[in-house]
Amino acid sequence: MADKTFPSTYFERIIENISGGVYIVDNSRNIIYWNKGAEKITGFSSGEMMGKNCAFIGDKLIDGHGEKPCDEKCPFNITSKSNERRKGDELFFLHKTGHRIPVIVRSIPLVNKDGEIEAMGEYFFDNSIFVLALEQLEKFHNDSTVDKLTGIGNRRYAESHLKYLSKRSISVNDPFSLLFVDIDDFKKINDIFGHDTGDKVLQMTVNSLKSGLRGTDLLFRWGGEEFLIILPSTELEGIKSIGERCRMLVENSSIEHEEQRVSVTVSLGGTQYISGEDSLTAVDRADTYLYSSKKDGKNITTIGK
Repeated sequence: MADKTFPSTYFERIIENISGGVYIVDNSRNIIYWNKGAEKITGFSSGEMMGKNCAFIGDKLIDGHGEKPCDEKCPFNITSKSNERRKGDELFFLHKTGHRIPVIVRSIPLVNKDGEIEAMGEYFFDNSIFVLALEQLEKFHNDSTVDKLTGIGNRRYAESHLKYLSKRSISVNDPFSLLFVDIDDFKKINDIFGHDTGDKVLQMTVNSLKSGLRGTDLLFRWGGEEFLIILPSTELEGIKSIGERCRMLVENSSIEHEEQRVSVTVSLGGTQYISGEDSLTAVDRADTYLYSSKKDGKNITTIGK
């Protein structure tokens, strides 16, 4: 078969239209390319990013422990030193609207014919695994079960699902657990910045909480600034890591209000449902542990039986 050289525009069209984000930096770490996928995932347009220093610099990228993977942990630095394609790292990017989104990041050295690195490419894609929960919610998508502001299930839907899971846990011996979440000092946000900003903070919090959940977990707005997370097939020892990840992601999120960054923290209380008990009793128990988190200083996850 004869060799055929394809015009570079063919490859540009492919890269422009793939679902993942692609961006390239020169040896000074300045962005020289930012595709449509990157725009869609991060919310930042090409015009906003071109010429800027590395998209993942500063607080824009954190790992699962809330640490910034810059300097010695920077994917670009590691890849450039080894001159090899780096496997994907699971990290959390600060979306333009302020919430954290999970991304898988892969770095690729771009070399010239002499084997010298001329630029670095990064490919990343949204690693959200909240899709299943959203699909389940779509089945019940109507005004009586969905919170209009945040788009997640409301208290009515949560109570219905709790009843279903409590019956199921008896028949199939499948445990589930709960995390009760409350935004710390939310009243101050409304008092200082107004209710419109308060609504945006609620939406930001929900989006960041989603990013910390597994595909089978369900998030509901219980009321006001309180949220309930249902963790199917999860025992007591499995709650803490999920709660801490959600807490950390909210803490590292923010929105902009009149050139000022507005951020919040959340306190959480978690417990495992005891087979045979009223499901709302388990919610009250989780709320008790949430109160302990508030009393102990806020921005804490407290778990108990």
